[in-house]
Amino acid sequence: MTRLAVLLAACALPFSGGAAEIARYVITDNRSIDAPLAGQTGDWQRGRTLYFDRKRAGCSGCHGSPGGPGAEIVAGNENAPRLARIADRMAPGEIRLWIAAPVVIAPGTEMPAYFLAGQRRDAEAPVPNGPRLTAGEIEDLVAYLSRQTGTP
Repeated sequence: MTRLAVLLAACALPFSGGAAEIARYVITDNRSIDAPLAGQTGDWQRGRTLYFDRKRAGCSGCHGSPGGPGAEIVAGNENAPRLARIADRMAPGEIRLWIAAPVVIAPGTEMPAYFLAGQRRDAEAPVPNGPRLTAGEIEDLVAYLSRQTGTP
């Protein structure tokens, strides 16, 4: 099994008089980040809120609403697949990689990366041009999308 580790600084980076922990992750077989970025699973209800929040993640703007109104491809985003029953097709680690670093799976994709290499764990410790989402918010989205199955 090939493992590609995302190598990040081992030390905490200073900010506002304190230190923030770098969120490290390992990409397995170029298709999955198996371990939660935040060290624990997310909350699916917070993930649902993020999914529909156009000022934060706004996934519904391209992917529609999984399993409900708007589940069809959103006009103008024909390349963005529906996420209805995504948990029947992908494991949580695969969903996590698509959210965090989609170019690993599909170079040239229009899907933005919502987590930057070297990003700190919380939004109070931003990196230049980021963060898109915190490690915990990524896990909240993974928890929500992991509930999207073929059964009600």
